[in-house]
Amino acid sequence: MDFGERLRSMRAEHGYSLEYIAERVGVTRQTLSRYETGVIKNVPAEAVEKIAAVMGTTPAELMGWQDEERTAAEQEFTPDERLFMRRYRMAAPDDKLIVDTVLHKYAPAEEPPRAAELIRLYREPYAAGMANPVEGEDYELIELPRGMRADCAVRIQGDSMEPYIHDGGFVYVRQNETLRDGDVGIFYVTGMGAVCKQYCCDNYGNVYLFSLNRERADADVTVMASSGMTVYVQGRVVMPQRVPLP
Repeated sequence: MDFGERLRSMRAEHGYSLEYIAERVGVTRQTLSRYETGVIKNVPAEAVEKIAAVMGTTPAELMGWQDEERTAAEQEFTPDERLFMRRYRMAAPDDKLIVDTVLHKYAPAEEPPRAAELIRLYREPYAAGMANPVEGEDYELIELPRGMRADCAVRIQGDSMEPYIHDGGFVYVRQNETLRDGDVGIFYVTGMGAVCKQYCCDNYGNVYLFSLNRERADADVTVMASSGMTVYVQGRVVMPQRVPLP
């Protein structure tokens, strides 16, 4: 198949409309249709990369450059299995964790048990309002739940993240991850200290850190790009569900 046929096939597998893909790629519906029909043969590399990202695949696979490199086992996958893998690649980390947990029960019975993974739970709490950042080595080791992926855990103090994160409880944190709007994270704000908040950044670089408990909107933090203050992302909090931005 050529690029247009491969694009049309993948789009059909996902059930996406031309409008859905075009909006996310930044082209018109007519332009995307011309890609599929081959009227436009020299598709810009930037458009190929964006389309591949929406489809949950790679530009090389979308262009057909990987066809000859696929193993015999990969060629045995059914269309439904290939669709599942593409959708899995597109899923958020927390959604992948749910899928992994469900599929674990189908693991072979003879699979040897895994050793428990231990991570640090810092005893000094981060605040769900305003507080000092966690410092030093004051922590205890806790067992990471099976199927969970996290780098550490931290205690939370305050009620501004209720009912999702409770005062005195702790959250699992993944470090070195890029946050998207709506993610909950641990932040260090210069001049304020460490906070656990929901993240949002506008097109002008202004950062908004929201309390999930909207009765505690007074604890929201706004850092304007022109303020000279810096927001350091210390990690993304693993949440059981995605919470809409206020």
